[in-house]
Amino acid sequence: MRLGSTIKSKLIVLFAAPVMIQAMLMLAIYELHSRSEAARKEAETSRAISDGVSVLYKDIMHLMEIASGEVSLRNEHFNGAALNAISKITDSIDNLKRFAQGDRERLASLDKLSANLKQAKDILSQLQRSFSEDGYQAQPARAPLWDKLYSIASVEAPKEIDEFEKRQKAVSELSAKARIEFNERLAQTALLASGILVGIVVLMVILVLRNIDARFKIMQDNSFRLASDVPLNPPLSGRDEIAQMDATFHSMAKALKEATLKERAIIENARDVICSLNKDLRFESANRALGEFFSIEPQEIINEPLHRFVEEIDMDITHAYFEKARSGQQQQPLELKIKKKSGEEFYTIWSVAWFEDLKSYFCVVHDITERKNLEEMRQEIVRMVTHDIRSPLSTVQAMISFFHAGQLGELNERGERMVKHAEVSSNRIMSLVNDFLDSERLEAGNFPLELKPVEGSIMITDAIASVVGLAEKKKVSLLGEPCDLIIQCDKDRVVQVLVNLLSNAVKFSPEGKTVTVAVKANGEWAEFQIIDQGRGIPADQTALVFEKFKQVSTSDARNMGGTGLGLNICKSIVELHGGSIGVESEEGKGSTFWFRLPLVEGET
Repeated sequence: MRLGSTIKSKLIVLFAAPVMIQAMLMLAIYELHSRSEAARKEAETSRAISDGVSVLYKDIMHLMEIASGEVSLRNEHFNGAALNAISKITDSIDNLKRFAQGDRERLASLDKLSANLKQAKDILSQLQRSFSEDGYQAQPARAPLWDKLYSIASVEAPKEIDEFEKRQKAVSELSAKARIEFNERLAQTALLASGILVGIVVLMVILVLRNIDARFKIMQDNSFRLASDVPLNPPLSGRDEIAQMDATFHSMAKALKEATLKERAIIENARDVICSLNKDLRFESANRALGEFFSIEPQEIINEPLHRFVEEIDMDITHAYFEKARSGQQQQPLELKIKKKSGEEFYTIWSVAWFEDLKSYFCVVHDITERKNLEEMRQEIVRMVTHDIRSPLSTVQAMISFFHAGQLGELNERGERMVKHAEVSSNRIMSLVNDFLDSERLEAGNFPLELKPVEGSIMITDAIASVVGLAEKKKVSLLGEPCDLIIQCDKDRVVQVLVNLLSNAVKFSPEGKTVTVAVKANGEWAEFQIIDQGRGIPADQTALVFEKFKQVSTSDARNMGGTGLGLNICKSIVELHGGSIGVESEEGKGSTFWFRLPLVEGET
């Protein structure tokens, strides 16, 4: 068995070898058993032949009794009795011939006996014929015939029977001896084969297990070597599973080493700062990029406190952020203004993770100064563009109003239709500009609120009044449930949120359905609910509907109008109040948009 073969093939050999040896043993035992069975049959045949010889002797003696001399010739039944006796002797001889098939010597003896019997039969016929012719007993002419008959019966036939018996006895003795020998050989063969089988199996098991154990020990040593950063043992030879595992282990070790080198190269050559800080926010390690960021050599910053590079006004925020990171709370990256050694300032964003086992913060710091500058430029451009669009658009809307009111003359039907289209388009563009302005003001934090106690039912009534025209056009019913909760909020901004959510609910409701708006107490919060019976929102879209420019379907903007900013503005206004907003929806059954605002103290 090749030691390089697979473990599977080794196990197959371990199983197949004993089976093959067992099969050979069974064949040998079967062969010996067959020979023993043949000897047994031969013994049975010998017994049958002995019985046949006894019968033959008896039949010959019976013939001699019938042919008892001249006196017997007078018996009228002599001839029939004699022939009947001869027929029995002939049958006995034929029966013995059947048992003696294949033995020429015994068949020769039986053939001679048959010839003697035929001669005796002829003599009896001559005696009977001679007696019939003269009718006298004791004729001298018949004396030689009687002598010959007695010689055949008493000398020649017994002699041939004795020869046959001797030969049969020799065959019987040989058969018994062969049977004993076969049985002994059968037992010896079974014992020897069993011993060989056990020995081979034990030897093969020992060889296979020793080989497997030695190869596993090499793999175990390789694992220790890998952990100790010591060169591994040479790869194992062969094609078995252990050799394949060892080859995989060597490949893994090589890949791990390459990955470690690549990781170190990436860290050292990364443009972002990759560093670690201890629990006191002192630098423990850093890559080369830190020198460029802070205008300081990386080794000089080791054990330096982070607050040396952070403005004092930002220290509380910084400490709070790192403490949250240490407690495992998920949070957005930290934007932090950093002071270089030269005094120059730049903006960074920090991603921080705390590793409890190492008692260290691991940080990735990205320079966002350029992005900050671009954002400021973008905001300035947006303000300029929206202002440049809004002013002339207001003028256009005023002119459309004049046309629509007939102050600039009568319009024909086509003119009325074109003015109507222009009015719809200008209103949509103005809504887009307003949404952009609100979005930018909210993002910039320039969106002041006038918080006052307001009754919830008043805001619901105002919101319904603002969208009742759209609801009638869509043939959708509006239902406002009464409430007496007092809410601390900016009334106009909350009405703006309600109008936006109600408008969306009406737009996406089929004809004949009802949109319900209600408010109820939920702990320290007032929870507004806008419930529609529309198409619903797919589960994978509910988390996205409050993002900028996001709509459930790309065809919604074309078919329903809208900018994709409305829900984002609603979210920002609600969060400015310190509240939260969300949606619960089941596709095909409608949606429930909700938002929570703080109640006036004492209204819980």
